[in-house]
Amino acid sequence: MDDHTHDQNLLDWLVSRMHWRSMAQGRRLAPVCSVCTWMDISGFRAKLDSANWDLGTAQARGLIDILSDAYEIAAKPIPLGFPPTPLERLLVLNDGIARVLDLPDGFQGEPFLAALYLREILTKHFRLIQHLELKGLGLRTVLAGGHRIQYTPERTTGKELLPTAPSGPVSEQGRQFVLEEFLYHPAPFQMNTAFSRAYLIERSNIERNSVYFDESFVHLLSQAIPGCVQVEGDSLKGQIHIQRSGISLIHFTYQPRQQLEQKLPTHVYRITSFVVHQAFDGDEVEFPLCG
Repeated sequence: MDDHTHDQNLLDWLVSRMHWRSMAQGRRLAPVCSVCTWMDISGFRAKLDSANWDLGTAQARGLIDILSDAYEIAAKPIPLGFPPTPLERLLVLNDGIARVLDLPDGFQGEPFLAALYLREILTKHFRLIQHLELKGLGLRTVLAGGHRIQYTPERTTGKELLPTAPSGPVSEQGRQFVLEEFLYHPAPFQMNTAFSRAYLIERSNIERNSVYFDESFVHLLSQAIPGCVQVEGDSLKGQIHIQRSGISLIHFTYQPRQQLEQKLPTHVYRITSFVVHQAFDGDEVEFPLCG
């Protein structure tokens, strides 16, 4: 790497940092509507405790295989379109899986895509919980809405950490250092309040082996696609319909709608089942989500 190349890389990095800092300080960052699904394996920590937090012991007892299987079942992206359409992004955090999607563009204003997305998420929950129960574990899934703001670049690599250009030829080790990623802060998860809400709700006093829709998620979906969400019932029980032109594509039965106080003051719907309607898939199929 010659002096000119290094100076240019350093200049580009400084300009990028100054750009993001200027935008953040000038309050010109635009919030983006976002929804988040957070899945957390219940009981995994207890099994780590029993293994004395030794990963060799944990692996011998099959805990790493459980995480691998959970990833294969529930951490595959759900394709809804092609760039520049906003696409779903996933983040795996040990025994938790977070998935975020920008709205309204992520559903392209189409109720069918919203129904498809929710069917896929809850089907993943349905499949994963069956697998985990055989292992003495459980699963909690929370969907929440909010906003996100990207306030910093997503990556810091080795070339941005070099204060001066190297003198003389650059070794293979040096070239590898320049390309190495030291920080990865994915834009879809930067200051994402939907992610924060879903995480905090899951940490609240909610039941194991359950799916919850936060009121923020229902409200944001209603705003993203006006007329596609219909809530029927009261605080004890009811249904949430995703519909097109007044015809239900899929609905979710809740029982009950409850208020949370411990971690985050909000109301959540505990989803006990969902039904895929004929208008969506040519047949009607019901999936129970609670034992």
